[in-house]
Amino acid sequence: MAGMLVQNGQEWVLDRMLEYINASGLHVGLMEEQTTIPETAQIGAGITEIDPVGDATGSGYARIVISGWTSTSGVDPYITGPAVTFTVSGTWQAVNGYFVATGSGDASALWAEPFPSGKFGDKTDGDRIIITPKYEQMDYSE
Repeated sequence: MAGMLVQNGQEWVLDRMLEYINASGLHVGLMEEQTTIPETAQIGAGITEIDPVGDATGSGYARIVISGWTSTSGVDPYITGPAVTFTVSGTWQAVNGYFVATGSGDASALWAEPFPSGKFGDKTDGDRIIITPKYEQMDYSE
């Protein structure tokens, strides 16, 4: 039987994660999926990055690198990044969630979150999508 990561351990792990993230930065991108993401998903295999250029009428999309993440301790510790804004050029289709990756073109997704049903969908020229990425340590005690 494996041990359970208690609150102090969860906070310690998130603090170490935070040190790495703020030293190197992480990239936030947009995805098409609106369902639960498989545990083994990577970008291109379980996570489909949006492709405005492939949609023929859109452009201007790129992952956004961010640093300046902060942590919140307590019963359910988590880290959050600063808000990022994607501004639509042309038309973007099927924007249904976001992911956090290690690089601008890297397939290594660290976590992903679908938006609540119907939150975004198709976007048109000048629309903005504002995301505040968050990672919460999973509670294995339940």
